[in-house]
Amino acid sequence: MTIYRKKGLIEATRWTPGMELSGVTGLDQGPPVDGDWIAHDPKNPKDKWLIRGEYFANNYEQVT
Repeated sequence: MTIYRKKGLIEATRWTPGMELSGVTGLDQGPPVDGDWIAHDPKNPKDKWLIRGEYFANNYEQVT
C-alpha cells in the first residue's frame, strides 16, 4: 500500500439551513446536516462539493 497526502487548498463554508446548493456534488449521500461543510476549488468556484462534518474535522485544518 502507498500512502498519499492531499496537496492544494480548498475554500469551505459551514453549511447553514437555506444555503443555495445548486451545483453541489455529494448530495446523493443525503442532505447536509449541522456540522457539514460546502467546499469549492479556489481555481474553479463552480466545482463545489459537500464534506461531512466528521470527515472535515479529521482531515482539514485552517490555513492562516
